[in-house]
This record gives sequence, structure tokens and C-alpha cells, in this order.
Amino acid sequence: MCSSDLETWHVATEFFWRAPEDAAEPLVTAMDRVFGDPALSDVVRNCIEAMGRMGGDPFDAPLRRCMQHKEPNVVQAAFAAFGSAGKAETLRELATAFPQMDGRARQAWLHGVRMRLGADAVPLLRDVMAGPYPISVRDQVLREALAMPMAQAAVILRPRWEEAVGEFKAIIAGVLHAA
Repeated sequence: MCSSDLETWHVATEFFWRAPEDAAEPLVTAMDRVFGDPALSDVVRNCIEAMGRMGGDPFDAPLRRCMQHKEPNVVQAAFAAFGSAGKAETLRELATAFPQMDGRARQAWLHGVRMRLGADAVPLLRDVMAGPYPISVRDQVLREALAMPMAQAAVILRPRWEEAVGEFKAIIAGVLHAA
């Protein structure tokens, strides 16, 4: 990619951080136009990332369609976009897809759950914290839990108290004490 192409992409990317609501329809139209072409899956993924940057409910249906795409990178981008775009109900429903998410999508989903669902995030985050996931996932949940009120964080972290060791046990103890 030459310098001017890169600059153009950066300008376009920045636009979607501050894009007006009326930019949603042309963005979805552009994505739909190339959706079935495997050679243009990167364009679909870029549109999804722009939807995630813009946020909002109007992207719920297009992002749901993207979860059925044949390219795994498109599906993962859709999972990540739901962290900031789409309906809150869809974000909740995606808890069942958590095991299929990659690290980036998981982090975006966890952050979106905390930011968009408020107190309703507690059972979802607790279930992931208590689930059979690797330490890296536990650390992602811990990061989100520590940004919540201590009483909510305590509910999320309590299932790991008995098996926690070292620094992790100390963090949980601090949260439980603060709650």
C-alpha cells in the first residue's frame, strides 16, 4: 500500500469515528454490494469495522448477516463490532457464541457488555469468569470487572475465590473487602 493509499484509509477510518447517522445507509449498501464476493471479503470486514466505530442500533441486522459470512475474519469482525454497535439484546445473545470468538472479538464483546449493559452485565461476566476458559480470558474479564462498582465486581469474581492463588487471589480479596 503506497503512502497516499494509507493516508486515504486513515482519513476514511477517522471519518467513521465522527460520522453522522445518515452515513449508516450508504455504508450498509456498500457492504451488501460486495458481500457475496470472496475476493472482496476485506471490503466487507472494513465496512464492519466502520459500523463498529459508528455504533448504534441501525447496524444490528447487517452485523447479524455478517455472522453468517463464509470468511472467518468477517465473522470475527462482526463479533467485535457488536461490542459498540447493534442492539443490546443481540449483545446478550452473543454470550452463547463466546467460545467461537477470537481474542480481539472477545475483548470487544466483554467491553461492550460492561459499557452497554450496566448491571445486566454482571451475570454474563460472572458466567465467563467461572467458565472453562484459559487464563487470558480470565484476565480480560478481570480488566472489565475492575472497572465496575466493587459490589458488581465481587459478584463476578467470587466464583474464582476458592481456586485463586497469588496476585489473582489478592485482587479478588481486595474486591471482596471493598464490596
